Amino acid sequence: MQVDLNYYKIAPSSISRIVLIAIIIFTCTISQVFGQKGFKPVPDSLVNLYKFNLNKNFFSTPTAFNLFLKKFSSQSETFKQNLKKKATPENIQNLTVNLSKLEYDFRKMDLYLFLQYATNTTNQKASVLEDSIYDVMQVQRSIYKNYIKSAPLKTIKSLLALPSMRPYSFYINSIIKNKVHELSQSETELLKPFNYLKSNQYYDNLINSIPTDTIYSPTDTLDLFYDMKVWQNHADENIRTEGEQKLYGAYSSVTIPLGYHYIQMIKGLNSFSVAKKYKSLMDENCNKLSLPQTTLESIFKEIENNASLAIKYSREIKNDFKRYSITEATEILVSSFKELGNDYRLKAVQLLNPENGRLDIVGGENRMGMQGVASVY
Repeated sequence: MQVDLNYYKIAPSSISRIVLIAIIIFTCTISQVFGQKGFKPVPDSLVNLYKFNLNKNFFSTPTAFNLFLKKFSSQSETFKQNLKKKATPENIQNLTVNLSKLEYDFRKMDLYLFLQYATNTTNQKASVLEDSIYDVMQVQRSIYKNYIKSAPLKTIKSLLALPSMRPYSFYINSIIKNKVHELSQSETELLKPFNYLKSNQYYDNLINSIPTDTIYSPTDTLDLFYDMKVWQNHADENIRTEGEQKLYGAYSSVTIPLGYHYIQMIKGLNSFSVAKKYKSLMDENCNKLSLPQTTLESIFKEIENNASLAIKYSREIKNDFKRYSITEATEILVSSFKELGNDYRLKAVQLLNPENGRLDIVGGENRMGMQGVASVY
């Protein structure tokens, strides 16, 4: 998702905890293009269509949201109380259906609050409330999973035999299946000092440690990182070339410590996985994704092959850049989506059609600074 036209020094972490609503917020800098005089990524006549309407798509008024939140809080409390009941097939069935409903309502509110903050970073209240609702759901999920794990196996089998539980069988089975991979309390405490391996803090700190550089143009003095958008789209090819060379040089200066860190991190995370009775980190991730390792490796290989083609292609057209308006870019995207099947393509058409009001790419003040695209679920 992209909510600003600015480029930033640090690549953003993946956006998580986002509901199943297809929304794209990205920059209109779809391709680096130079020399197209009067170019406008979004034509003036379409600007108003490319603004996402939170009231239309989520809650019509703050009062409507508060009522929804109040109902959610009440249902969460009822759910927590019902977890104290005996683990019978009927009780677990009701709890599972109710948890599913809570998850849906949570994701709707979570995305609503995230977008409120993303489109107006002065709205700290939305960010704080989003975190508090997330914490509530974390607790509910954890208590539910423990409830399932402690239920007699005979009860679980009777539960899963119910036709109405078929949509939830994979989730429940995964909870039971993963019991064997859980660490004891003493093991968890023993490994706690190494939890930093799961964090991306080292990467952020290392990237922030790179000294910035300056690019001089006849009219401006540009900072390598914070004025990246300016020099990347500068009319003078020499300015663009100098910026690219200095940028690659800056990142190259940290390749050795970064590479060494990632090697040690992977070794450490492998040890974590082995401690949880997985064969390796790859085995653990494949298990969580419900994918055979061979399938995952083939996906990586395909990405690698495509990356090689992209590098080759980019070198061939080095001096033939072109910018695309949002209308042109939409046509290109929709055309490429044909390869993914008609069902996917039709949903993409609905998403990218500005008349449906599901895109926000115009930008503005107080927008969350992000670059690139992130998956949402």
